[in-house]
Amino acid sequence: MSASFHTSIVAAVFAVSLLTSSSAFSSSIVSGMSAEASTTEQFNRGDLVRLRSGGPLMTVGSIKDGEVDCFWSDATDQANDAKFPAYVLQKISSR
Repeated sequence: MSASFHTSIVAAVFAVSLLTSSSAFSSSIVSGMSAEASTTEQFNRGDLVRLRSGGPLMTVGSIKDGEVDCFWSDATDQANDAKFPAYVLQKISSR
């Protein structure tokens, strides 16, 4: 078998793997978008939330277009606010 034949086989396998992985990637983006939409619905104004990666407890002020406006105070009682994508937040259940 010639070197060009082996090169063609390798190129074909690579192309198929790219097609397979890109369709898996795009489907994960679509599922992530639907997960984001359903996550937004679980938050209500006044809920306590925290970043999934950790951080201070925050209060939900408003929710619009998948963005959650949160308020919290730091260790020096300084008031802070920021907007976060809903998918990076987790609701803290009340006790």
